[in-house]
Amino acid sequence: MVLVPGMTYTQDYWNIPIDPDTNNFRLAMNNAGYATFALDRLGSGLSSIPASVQVTALAEAGTLHDVIQALRAGDVGGQSFSQVILGGHSLGSFDAIYEAATYHDVNGLFLTGFSHNINLINATVLLTTGIQPAADDPQLASQGFGFGYITTLPSGRKMFYGPGADVAPALQQWDEATKTATSLIELATALPSTLPVPIDPSLIPPETLPSSNAIDTNVLLIDGADDNFACSPIVDNCQSDSSMQSTEQPFFSNANSFEAEVIPGAGHDINLSVNAPEEQEEVIGWANRWVGTS
Repeated sequence: MVLVPGMTYTQDYWNIPIDPDTNNFRLAMNNAGYATFALDRLGSGLSSIPASVQVTALAEAGTLHDVIQALRAGDVGGQSFSQVILGGHSLGSFDAIYEAATYHDVNGLFLTGFSHNINLINATVLLTTGIQPAADDPQLASQGFGFGYITTLPSGRKMFYGPGADVAPALQQWDEATKTATSLIELATALPSTLPVPIDPSLIPPETLPSSNAIDTNVLLIDGADDNFACSPIVDNCQSDSSMQSTEQPFFSNANSFEAEVIPGAGHDINLSVNAPEEQEEVIGWANRWVGTS
């Protein structure tokens, strides 16, 4: 499994050290027999930090493709993998969609913190009042993020959580302490993949706007029932598994299979939620059905 984190998150999103039996996705997959490769997206964490204008969603998809091919060829750790599942969270899901729709090189694709019916009000609030230049953030100022890189304001990550005690205080502190930056250009070039009208992939060149309808592998979509960004108050897509299935199915019309799940009580950051084990069980069950560990 190649695991792609979301906006302002590093690979640690998949490898949370606090209460790992509940919140460590990587550990759960390894215990289920799946090898994992969690990475930092281009322009964040330990990956290289080019000028922000170079970090587009299509560039991210190209780097994911390179990683997948290297894993298949045995260039990482000396072991080759004939089956690869690509998984994303939030902005990482956008990038994963572009990769799978462009290169058709994965055996399965799972997406979290994503839908085609986003909450535009909350997304606008985050982008207008919840972010700042990464260079102005005391925590990130020395890490080399130039013009066009943004991060969340200090103590501004609560929009990523569900209500009440969804994310424990210790995890909230860890979340703030491990945040990174994201290119605004990547955000701008990723957002068209959420156009609320299914697009026939034959009508649009893949190099300009890969459509989720071009994806031909097995797809699983998981969102928290209280996701402030993936849950739309207009279509009520997070009401149940069936409502998410019915609203998203048209956007994955060429998928070999498509399944959707909603995690009760969870917000945008499902891996940080007290209900994270339910997400892990859903991914493992789906992976076992459609891909397998051997």
